[in-house]
Amino acid sequence: MSKELIVINNVSKNFGRKKVLNNINLVIEKGQSIALLGHNGSGKSTFLKIICGLVRINSGEIRYSSHLKFNYIPEHFPKMNLTAKQYIKHMGLIEGIPVQVIEQKSEKLFKAFFMEEMLEIPMKHLSKGTLQKVGVIQAVLTNPDVILLDEPLSGQDIESQNVFIKLMNELKKEGVTIIMSCHERFLVRRISNVVYEIKNKGLEYVNLSETYTGEYDILSFLKSDKHKAITAEIENMVDKIENENNAFKIIVEREKSNEVIKKMIEDGYLLRGMYSE
Repeated sequence: MSKELIVINNVSKNFGRKKVLNNINLVIEKGQSIALLGHNGSGKSTFLKIICGLVRINSGEIRYSSHLKFNYIPEHFPKMNLTAKQYIKHMGLIEGIPVQVIEQKSEKLFKAFFMEEMLEIPMKHLSKGTLQKVGVIQAVLTNPDVILLDEPLSGQDIESQNVFIKLMNELKKEGVTIIMSCHERFLVRRISNVVYEIKNKGLEYVNLSETYTGEYDILSFLKSDKHKAITAEIENMVDKIENENNAFKIIVEREKSNEVIKKMIEDGYLLRGMYSE
């Protein structure tokens, strides 16, 4: 039998005269992985903060089953003089985690997220994407009841996203409830079992059975001297395109791989690798 953790009844939120959310209703259960879709400014970030009590509501009611532990990862992480290694150690000590456990767990996570060369760099000099990785590492030092993620690893390289997917699915198996705002369908399909869209200030259910749930391929290409710009047709066929110098990585539904490869080669790109997810 599922356990209700949070019940949200007719919640509305205004900022001044502007209504952002109107009469939101949602029941959040233990072990669910919920994705929130919606365009920029639709209220996704505000809703995440409302769920964990960081933002007050104007009307409605939120009931919690017990005293829940929330870990929240914002989209924009504050920059500071501490290094990533120092920051994680301090936050772990605040959580009451023994130093040895902090060091062992953080070392493993830093390595998994390809951060080994960045540990002694002050966080104020790290990129947005790297700071988001630090936020994820902090959030999983201990298992919360609910983890809230605002555009996690947006714009990250495919390898880091795969690490993130594996990490979130492990937490889900351990009964942690995951709620994330996200615009990358690849992440949504690999992590979430319930999807909603914030639209017209309300919350609309998205039927997962209508979205792709099959396998993905990751394609690697190099530009040739005669390459063309990647067309809108290709962009609409794939889930993600990652561009670094003259190399491209593309995530695509397996059934569309052959067509994407054909069009990329026709447009002057050289196929250099293909593997499955």
